Amino acid sequence: MEIKLSRRGKELGLIGIQEDLTVSFSRWSGHARPADREKLLQWFDARGITELRRGAEQLAADEKARRLASERWRSAIPLSLRPLWPKLMQDRLWWIDPSSAARTAANALKPELEKEFPDSRQRIRALFGWFGSGAGPWWGFPAYEDRRRYYSILGLQS
Repeated sequence: MEIKLSRRGKELGLIGIQEDLTVSFSRWSGHARPADREKLLQWFDARGITELRRGAEQLAADEKARRLASERWRSAIPLSLRPLWPKLMQDRLWWIDPSSAARTAANALKPELEKEFPDSRQRIRALFGWFGSGAGPWWGFPAYEDRRRYYSILGLQS
């Protein structure tokens, strides 16, 4: 949402308010967050401007859904891999070369996964249970659907 400020026909600047309720002004560099977001929403509500509240509520609902999906996905991680996972995800290689990072992670996880699930079919089911608990695509399609990649990384037959 933008609010144009003017005085005597001369534009003074634009106030921008985003869905996350950050505020910008065309003569500032950067953004500000109101100390009392609800007070800002009430001010707009009182003037019949409800788009901001709807946007803020949708943003909050989306964030809650992402948080729940993340919790569900993390709780599906096989028990043997849970202690290793956080450290592996902190590897800066994920930002530089994701394929290489995935191989490094798989090499670190494979021995523990084999201990927990000695039978390759058990490992496959465990991995599909984990990867299949995600909420949707990471890019184009969910990575867990690329079974050939994970099978080859984990040394399994497809």
